[in-house]
Amino acid sequence: ITSYIIVPGLYSLNYNNISMTLVDNARFEPEQVLIVGSNRNVSEAALKGHVSAWVLPEFNPKTPEAERKAPYPWYADEVTKDILAKSEPLTLQAMPSAEAQEATHSYKFKAPVGRMLYVKVDAGIQAFGGYLSQKPSLTTLEVLPYPQAAKLLSEGAILSLSGDKKLAFMTRGVNGVQIEIGRVLPNQLHHLVDQNRSGFATPDLYDSEMDKLVERMVEKRPLPVTEYGKPSYDNIDFGQYLKA
Repeated sequence: ITSYIIVPGLYSLNYNNISMTLVDNARFEPEQVLIVGSNRNVSEAALKGHVSAWVLPEFNPKTPEAERKAPYPWYADEVTKDILAKSEPLTLQAMPSAEAQEATHSYKFKAPVGRMLYVKVDAGIQAFGGYLSQKPSLTTLEVLPYPQAAKLLSEGAILSLSGDKKLAFMTRGVNGVQIEIGRVLPNQLHHLVDQNRSGFATPDLYDSEMDKLVERMVEKRPLPVTEYGKPSYDNIDFGQYLKA
Protein backbone atom coordinates (compact mmCIF):
# COMPACT_ATOMS: atom_id res chain seq x y z
CA ILE A 1 0.00 0.00 0.00
CA THR A 2 1.40 3.37 -1.00
CA SER A 3 0.18 6.90 -0.58
CA TYR A 4 1.41 10.33 -1.51
CA ILE A 5 1.31 13.44 0.63
CA ILE A 6 2.00 16.91 -0.71
CA VAL A 7 3.76 19.05 1.87
CA PRO A 8 2.95 22.71 1.10
CA GLY A 9 5.87 25.09 0.94
CA LEU A 10 6.02 28.64 2.21
CA TYR A 11 5.16 30.11 -1.22
CA SER A 12 2.19 27.88 -2.00
CA LEU A 13 -0.54 30.53 -2.02
CA ASN A 14 -1.97 31.21 -5.47
CA TYR A 15 -5.10 32.74 -6.94
CA ASN A 16 -6.42 30.16 -9.38
CA ASN A 17 -9.98 31.48 -9.78
CA ILE A 18 -10.32 35.12 -10.83
CA SER A 19 -13.58 35.75 -12.66
CA MET A 20 -16.62 38.01 -12.75
CA THR A 21 -20.34 37.46 -12.30
CA LEU A 22 -23.59 39.45 -12.20
CA VAL A 23 -25.67 39.57 -9.02
CA ASP A 24 -29.12 41.17 -8.68
CA ASN A 25 -29.51 43.60 -5.80
CA ALA A 26 -32.73 44.30 -3.87
CA ARG A 27 -33.97 46.53 -6.73
CA PHE A 28 -33.40 43.74 -9.28
CA GLU A 29 -30.53 45.70 -10.78
CA PRO A 30 -27.60 43.51 -11.86
CA GLU A 31 -24.33 44.46 -10.23
CA GLN A 32 -20.93 43.56 -11.66
CA VAL A 33 -18.88 41.56 -9.17
CA LEU A 34 -15.24 40.51 -9.40
CA ILE A 35 -14.50 37.15 -7.79
CA VAL A 36 -10.99 36.48 -6.45
CA GLY A 37 -10.56 32.86 -5.38
CA SER A 38 -7.44 31.37 -3.80
CA ASN A 39 -6.29 27.88 -2.85
CA ARG A 40 -5.99 28.95 0.82
CA ASN A 41 -8.02 31.11 3.17
CA VAL A 42 -7.01 34.78 3.22
CA SER A 43 -8.35 37.57 5.40
CA GLU A 44 -10.03 40.65 3.94
CA ALA A 45 -7.45 42.85 5.68
CA ALA A 46 -4.55 40.99 4.04
CA LEU A 47 -6.01 41.59 0.57
CA LYS A 48 -6.91 45.24 1.18
CA GLY A 49 -5.12 47.44 -1.32
CA HIS A 50 -3.56 44.47 -3.12
CA VAL A 51 -6.26 43.77 -5.73
CA SER A 52 -6.25 46.17 -8.69
CA ALA A 53 -8.12 46.31 -11.99
CA TRP A 54 -8.06 48.43 -15.16
CA VAL A 55 -10.35 48.83 -18.16
CA LEU A 56 -8.07 48.10 -21.09
CA PRO A 57 -8.14 50.15 -24.31
CA GLU A 58 -11.02 49.18 -26.56
CA PHE A 59 -8.69 48.49 -29.49
CA ASN A 60 -5.14 47.26 -29.83
CA PRO A 61 -2.95 50.07 -31.24
CA LYS A 62 -1.38 47.49 -33.55
CA THR A 63 -4.73 46.70 -35.18
CA PRO A 64 -5.42 48.76 -38.34
CA GLU A 65 -8.35 51.15 -37.94
CA ALA A 66 -10.26 49.47 -40.77
CA GLU A 67 -10.29 46.20 -38.79
CA ARG A 68 -11.42 47.69 -35.47
CA LYS A 69 -15.00 46.41 -35.35
CA ALA A 70 -15.22 44.93 -31.85
CA PRO A 71 -13.30 45.36 -28.56
CA TYR A 72 -9.93 43.64 -28.74
CA PRO A 73 -9.73 40.36 -26.75
CA TRP A 74 -6.63 41.16 -24.71
CA TYR A 75 -4.51 38.43 -23.12
CA ALA A 76 -2.60 39.08 -19.90
CA ASP A 77 0.83 38.66 -21.49
CA GLU A 78 -0.03 41.34 -24.09
CA VAL A 79 -0.58 44.02 -21.45
CA THR A 80 2.64 46.00 -21.27
CA LYS A 81 3.42 49.09 -19.20
CA ASP A 82 2.53 51.26 -22.21
CA ILE A 83 -0.86 49.56 -22.62
CA LEU A 84 -1.53 49.85 -18.89
CA ALA A 85 -0.70 53.56 -19.02
CA LYS A 86 -3.47 53.98 -21.61
CA SER A 87 -5.94 51.98 -19.49
CA GLU A 88 -8.52 53.36 -17.07
CA PRO A 89 -8.10 52.40 -13.38
CA LEU A 90 -11.21 50.65 -12.05
CA THR A 91 -12.66 51.32 -8.60
CA LEU A 92 -13.21 48.10 -6.65
CA GLN A 93 -15.54 48.04 -3.65
CA ALA A 94 -14.84 45.11 -1.33
CA MET A 95 -17.91 43.15 -0.23
CA PRO A 96 -17.83 42.03 3.42
CA SER A 97 -16.90 38.40 4.04
CA ALA A 98 -18.95 36.10 6.24
CA GLU A 99 -15.84 34.67 7.91
CA ALA A 100 -12.58 36.23 9.04
CA GLN A 101 -10.66 34.00 6.62
CA GLU A 102 -12.12 33.14 3.21
CA ALA A 103 -10.92 31.44 0.05
CA THR A 104 -13.22 33.63 -2.07
CA HIS A 105 -13.43 37.42 -1.98
CA SER A 106 -15.82 39.64 -3.96
CA TYR A 107 -15.57 43.22 -5.23
CA LYS A 108 -18.24 45.38 -6.83
CA PHE A 109 -17.26 47.43 -9.86
CA LYS A 110 -18.82 49.21 -12.81
CA ALA A 111 -17.36 48.87 -16.30
CA PRO A 112 -18.68 49.04 -19.89
CA VAL A 113 -20.17 45.79 -21.17
CA GLY A 114 -17.99 43.95 -23.66
CA ARG A 115 -14.74 45.65 -22.65
CA MET A 116 -11.73 43.78 -21.29
CA LEU A 117 -10.43 44.11 -17.73
CA TYR A 118 -6.89 43.57 -16.52
CA VAL A 119 -6.79 42.26 -12.95
CA LYS A 120 -3.72 42.06 -10.73
CA VAL A 121 -3.34 40.48 -7.28
CA ASP A 122 -0.03 41.49 -5.72
CA ALA A 123 2.65 39.08 -4.54
CA GLY A 124 3.63 38.71 -0.91
CA ILE A 125 0.08 38.40 0.49
CA GLN A 126 -0.04 36.19 3.56
CA ALA A 127 -2.75 33.56 3.95
CA PHE A 128 -3.94 31.74 7.06
CA GLY A 129 -1.11 29.50 8.22
CA GLY A 130 1.61 31.88 7.06
CA TYR A 131 1.62 30.83 3.40
CA LEU A 132 2.63 33.51 0.90
CA SER A 133 2.09 34.27 -2.78
CA GLN A 134 5.47 34.41 -4.50
CA LYS A 135 4.38 36.04 -7.76
CA PRO A 136 1.58 38.44 -8.68
CA SER A 137 -1.52 36.89 -10.25
CA LEU A 138 -2.45 38.50 -13.57
CA THR A 139 -5.46 37.85 -15.79
CA THR A 140 -7.82 39.50 -18.25
CA LEU A 141 -11.62 39.26 -18.19
CA GLU A 142 -14.41 40.28 -20.53
CA VAL A 143 -17.20 42.31 -18.93
CA LEU A 144 -20.31 40.14 -19.22
CA PRO A 145 -23.54 41.50 -20.76
CA TYR A 146 -26.54 42.06 -18.53
CA PRO A 147 -29.06 39.20 -18.85
CA GLN A 148 -32.59 39.83 -20.09
CA ALA A 149 -35.28 39.23 -17.47
CA ALA A 150 -39.04 39.22 -16.88
CA LYS A 151 -40.28 38.54 -13.35
CA LEU A 152 -43.57 38.77 -11.46
CA LEU A 153 -43.11 40.75 -8.24
CA SER A 154 -45.80 39.04 -6.19
CA GLU A 155 -46.44 35.51 -5.00
CA GLY A 156 -49.69 33.94 -3.92
CA ALA A 157 -52.90 32.45 -5.24
CA ILE A 158 -55.63 34.84 -4.06
CA LEU A 159 -56.41 38.27 -5.48
CA SER A 160 -58.32 40.56 -3.14
CA LEU A 161 -61.57 41.97 -4.55
CA SER A 162 -60.99 45.21 -2.64
CA GLY A 163 -58.50 47.84 -3.73
CA ASP A 164 -56.45 47.76 -6.93
CA LYS A 165 -56.58 44.44 -8.72
CA LYS A 166 -53.10 44.68 -10.16
CA LEU A 167 -50.08 42.40 -10.40
CA ALA A 168 -46.71 44.15 -10.76
CA PHE A 169 -43.89 42.80 -12.90
CA MET A 170 -40.32 43.75 -13.71
CA THR A 171 -38.47 43.53 -17.01
CA ARG A 172 -34.86 44.20 -17.98
CA GLY A 173 -33.21 44.36 -21.38
CA VAL A 174 -36.42 43.83 -23.41
CA ASN A 175 -38.46 46.28 -25.46
CA GLY A 176 -41.82 44.56 -24.98
CA VAL A 177 -43.71 41.69 -23.38
CA GLN A 178 -46.57 39.39 -24.30
CA ILE A 179 -49.09 38.88 -21.50
CA GLU A 180 -51.43 35.90 -21.62
CA ILE A 181 -54.40 35.64 -19.27
CA GLY A 182 -56.34 32.41 -18.88
CA ARG A 183 -59.70 33.08 -17.20
CA VAL A 184 -61.39 29.96 -15.82
CA LEU A 185 -64.94 29.64 -17.10
CA PRO A 186 -67.45 29.68 -14.20
CA ASN A 187 -69.04 26.40 -15.24
CA GLN A 188 -65.62 24.68 -15.35
CA LEU A 189 -64.42 25.38 -11.80
CA HIS A 190 -65.21 21.83 -10.64
CA HIS A 191 -63.08 20.40 -13.47
CA LEU A 192 -60.20 22.65 -12.41
CA VAL A 193 -60.34 21.13 -8.92
CA ASP A 194 -60.67 17.58 -10.24
CA GLN A 195 -57.94 17.73 -12.90
CA ASN A 196 -55.35 19.68 -10.90
CA ARG A 197 -52.33 17.50 -10.02
CA SER A 198 -50.72 20.09 -7.74
CA GLY A 199 -51.64 22.65 -5.07
CA PHE A 200 -53.97 25.59 -5.43
CA ALA A 201 -51.11 28.12 -5.55
CA THR A 202 -49.36 26.33 -8.44
CA PRO A 203 -52.00 24.42 -10.42
CA ASP A 204 -50.69 21.76 -12.76
CA LEU A 205 -52.91 20.62 -15.61
CA TYR A 206 -52.30 19.20 -19.06
CA ASP A 207 -52.47 21.89 -21.74
CA SER A 208 -55.22 19.99 -23.52
CA GLU A 209 -57.33 20.04 -20.34
CA MET A 210 -56.54 23.68 -19.59
CA ASP A 211 -57.74 24.74 -23.05
CA LYS A 212 -61.17 23.33 -22.21
CA LEU A 213 -61.41 25.17 -18.90
CA VAL A 214 -60.30 28.70 -19.73
CA GLU A 215 -60.76 31.49 -22.22
CA ARG A 216 -57.49 33.15 -23.16
CA MET A 217 -56.69 36.82 -23.68
CA VAL A 218 -53.33 37.93 -25.09
CA GLU A 219 -51.89 41.43 -24.88
CA LYS A 220 -48.68 42.59 -26.54
CA ARG A 221 -47.30 45.58 -24.66
CA PRO A 222 -44.30 47.71 -25.72
CA LEU A 223 -42.01 48.96 -22.96
CA PRO A 224 -40.04 52.20 -22.65
CA VAL A 225 -36.33 52.18 -23.39
CA THR A 226 -34.31 52.27 -20.17
CA GLU A 227 -30.63 52.57 -19.33
CA TYR A 228 -28.76 49.37 -20.21
CA GLY A 229 -29.14 46.93 -17.32
CA LYS A 230 -31.74 49.02 -15.46
CA PRO A 231 -35.11 47.37 -14.68
CA SER A 232 -38.46 48.66 -15.89
CA TYR A 233 -41.66 48.22 -13.85
CA ASP A 234 -45.27 47.82 -15.01
CA ASN A 235 -48.40 45.99 -13.90
CA ILE A 236 -51.25 43.83 -15.15
CA ASP A 237 -54.69 45.19 -14.29
CA PHE A 238 -57.06 42.29 -13.63
CA GLY A 239 -60.07 44.58 -13.17
CA GLN A 240 -61.12 44.27 -16.80
CA TYR A 241 -61.06 40.46 -16.56
CA LEU A 242 -63.22 40.29 -13.44
CA LYS A 243 -66.29 42.07 -14.82
CA ALA A 244 -69.49 40.06 -15.03
